[in-house]
Amino acid sequence: MSTGLEAEALSWFFPAANGLRTSPCKGGINNTVTYVDTSGGTRYVLRVSNNGNKTDKVAFEHEVLRQLSEQALSFQVPRALPSKAGRPFELLSNGAACCVWHLIPGALAGSGSIEAVGRAVGEVSTALAKVHVGRAAPNPPYCDLFVVHEALAGDPQRFYQAVEQEAGLGGVRQEVGVLVGAVRRLEGRLATLESLGLPKQLIHGDLHYDNILVSGGQVAGVLDFEFLAHDYRAMELAIALSKYIGEDDPLQCCRQFMAGFAQHGRLTPEEQRVVPDLIQLRILSNVVWFVGRAVAGEDSIASL
Repeated sequence: MSTGLEAEALSWFFPAANGLRTSPCKGGINNTVTYVDTSGGTRYVLRVSNNGNKTDKVAFEHEVLRQLSEQALSFQVPRALPSKAGRPFELLSNGAACCVWHLIPGALAGSGSIEAVGRAVGEVSTALAKVHVGRAAPNPPYCDLFVVHEALAGDPQRFYQAVEQEAGLGGVRQEVGVLVGAVRRLEGRLATLESLGLPKQLIHGDLHYDNILVSGGQVAGVLDFEFLAHDYRAMELAIALSKYIGEDDPLQCCRQFMAGFAQHGRLTPEEQRVVPDLIQLRILSNVVWFVGRAVAGEDSIASL
């Protein structure tokens, strides 16, 4: 983010830039995030969205967070510092939305505190079922695989052509071929999943251990609600479990996670049976997403 854009963003929320110090914040693949320290010792997080200036997504996220803040959760969710105009976010001169979050203390969970993370995911799922915004969620469900990024316009051939023509994938063509083959096979499975009539509700859409803060072995905060969608309820679980399958003992990780999830979350037997399919859907949807971002010029293909 340029110095000028950062200064513009800060001017919406703070009386004067004098006394403010900014420093890089780890993460922020889809957005630019920066720590902001005041002269009084308070730390905030400035976020400038990199989502193609989709203000509706930002507005939806803030409304959901407002409603969640009214529920008795065992952890914090992001809380916006109102701008000088009293709004939760503002638009910059380049069209991007910016907001300032109150800092939630804690460290990213990573592969630790697994049962506590599972319990929080179940709690989020149950809490989101009670949220009603009054308009459709702006993000597509995972089952709309090629709508996951608007640059692909729902056209599978745009995805396959982009992958084939992308010069930046030259060194990993064999691996990419495996992924593309898996995407083609998944296409044939999606109609079957939809025919099962699985329960749907509002989901976080990106809820995994790298978006969860812990402190003292307990979950302190849940972050990054920008991918909210109306989707299969079980998709929330699948997204979280997808992070553990690459660990040294994935089955044990999943057992610990499910011991926590079951304290708040609920799944029907049919939902339980399709979780492996939904895990694969989550992983391959990420492939399609990053190809879409490359096509749109929002990111380089190196992110894939």
